[in-house]
Parts: sequence; structure tokens; C-alpha cells
Amino acid sequence: MINIKETFLALTTRRYPKGTEDIAMDLVKGMLPDVKFEKDEFDNYYTYIPKADGSDSDTMFTSHLDTINSGPYTSYNNGKKWDTELKKYVEDPDAKVDDMGVVHVMDGDFVKTDGETNLGADDKAGTTIMMNMISEKVPGLYYFFMGEESGCVGSSNLSRVFTSKEHPKMNKCISFDRRGYDSIITEQHGVCASDEFANELSKRLNEYGFWFKPDPTGVYTDSAEFTDVIPECSNISCGYFSEHTKSEKQDLEFLELLGIVATQIDWETLPIVRDKDKIYSGKKSKTYRSYSHWDDDYGYAYGGSYNSYPSKKKSKSYSSSTNTSKTYTDDGDGLKETKPTSTTDFDFDKWYGEQKTKSWETTPGS
Repeated sequence: MINIKETFLALTTRRYPKGTEDIAMDLVKGMLPDVKFEKDEFDNYYTYIPKADGSDSDTMFTSHLDTINSGPYTSYNNGKKWDTELKKYVEDPDAKVDDMGVVHVMDGDFVKTDGETNLGADDKAGTTIMMNMISEKVPGLYYFFMGEESGCVGSSNLSRVFTSKEHPKMNKCISFDRRGYDSIITEQHGVCASDEFANELSKRLNEYGFWFKPDPTGVYTDSAEFTDVIPECSNISCGYFSEHTKSEKQDLEFLELLGIVATQIDWETLPIVRDKDKIYSGKKSKTYRSYSHWDDDYGYAYGGSYNSYPSKKKSKSYSSSTNTSKTYTDDGDGLKETKPTSTTDFDFDKWYGEQKTKSWETTPGS
């Protein structure tokens, strides 16, 4: 198991606009030196882990390596200025150079930036979760895509030839690339996952203290590109907010817990219900909208403003199959658990602590 928090912080020390994904992947490879990653013809990276008995997995997991690039200033002329006498652009010795760096600022359970850049939790949160799953040898086909923020470039290209690839047949494609705490996405420009699939996955995750539920308000990410070839395609909340802005922030406690729990879920037995042949209506990436690098606090606007921060002083309760009720309260400093008054044979806190220290690896160079 990797050190989830330290890995995420290491991956978000800089931004990775399209074309720089290899730099991000070099970090991933350095943190998982024993894993063999392949690079496909579209510059995406992947690795495959069969089941423990050697049989094939039919589950695909995705995240993307690129981030948006919102920096402290914009150099429109790439370090040059207009010379009025020569009437052309010349090198500007005083031009500021953006090193693509990100300054981390801790705020309770959250990490954000100094307000000069975006954080890149979208989608280094998903990358981190998948890295932990790989380290624990969770069966699946793991794809790290390039160019998602530029229109799902890598996944769109792959999806067109996916069925010709030499890999097992996939029945589930699950992206870790969603804001918030509770979404199992069922629609991305059309139905992408069945309610049966989303309900069962929610149930399994919620046994560990979450409150996931089916969510039909998805926008678009890499998993949507495979809705014509894979029956169940979804996207899962990773605990970040205000993505695509300089107010972006990540709940590190949520990320750590989800990263650990993802290694405990039986992904292979999730129900396959959706009929991909009846619902699919064309490559949706053709209508994928680009995002501006907003500097406001709205987080996500699609046909109007969307305030992606959770409401302050809001409590959420849920019941798990262990008959244990847990309550979390967000007072502005992240989620705080209200301890249950009763216990069961399953001691979650003890298990969580054991998982956090299991084969713990620190991030190289940290």
C-alpha cells in the first residue's frame, strides 16, 4: 500500500497541461517501480492485473494524467514583447517564466493552493486511488489517459479501436474523476450505467462509512467514451471541489479512506444490466465542451453557475449492512465523524488503522 496523502501531494506539486503527461507518468512509475506500464499508440498508459487465480478481470479503471493549466499570469507571447521600431516580437528579458509549480496550503482536512494556480486534484485524486489499487494488486485493466481536459483525446481515440485490442473483454469501466463525496454517475450525455449497478456499488462502498448514491448529473469524462463497447460505465466522487479554478481543493481524509476502501471492494461481481447496443447514440466527445480557467469560486458551471462547495454545518447519516450508523459533519474544516454509540463485530476504526499502516511506503524523495 502506498502513502496516499504523500503520493497525492507529490503528484500535485505542478500542473500538467496536455502534452506534459509523460512527466506525470514518470512520477507514477517512480512510485510503483515494480509495475510494468505499457504505452499505447495514443500516448495513454496502462497495466493489467488478472485475478488471483489467473483468470481474467472484466473491470477497467480510468483516471487522466493531464490537468487544466491556470497559472499566476498568462504569457500570451511566450516570453516576447512587441518592438515598435522593428515592428516584430523580440525576446523580453523581463518576461516572467511560469515554472508550472503549485504551492500547497493546508486548511483542516483539505489541501488547496495559494490562490495563484489550480491544484490539479482533477485528476490526480483518481490517479492516486488507482496507484494504491495497483499496489494492492486489485484485478483490473488500469488506464491513465492523456488529454481528458482537451476533449477526452486519449480515451476517445482508444475507444474507437478498443474491441480490437488484445485484452480481456471488459464489462465495467469506472473512472475516478468526479467532484464531491457521494456520486456514482449513471448519465454522461446519456445513460452510461444502470441503476442496479450504481445501487450495488453504492451499497458496497457505504458499508465502509460513505454515503454514495446513483447520480444522473454527470458531465463527461473518459469512461463515457466507452459506452458503445462496455455495458456499465461510471464515474466516482473523489472528494475534490471547485475543479478547473484557482479555488480547487481536495479533502485528503476522504481521499485516503476511499483509496483504502477501493482495495476492499469486490469489483468483479457487480451486476451488469445496461444494454450498450440499445442506448448508445454516437461518440459524445464530439460535443464535449472546453472549460475556461475561471478565477471565481463557483467550481463548475454548465449552463449556469454551480457552487461545488458542501454546505456548511451539514450532517449526513447513513446505515450500512453492519447495522452501524455513522454521522459526519462538515463545519468548514472538512468532514468530522460523530462516533457511533454502538459497535458491531466489525471494528471499522481498527481495520482502517491497520490498513493505513499496512506495508506503508513513503513517497520517494519525501
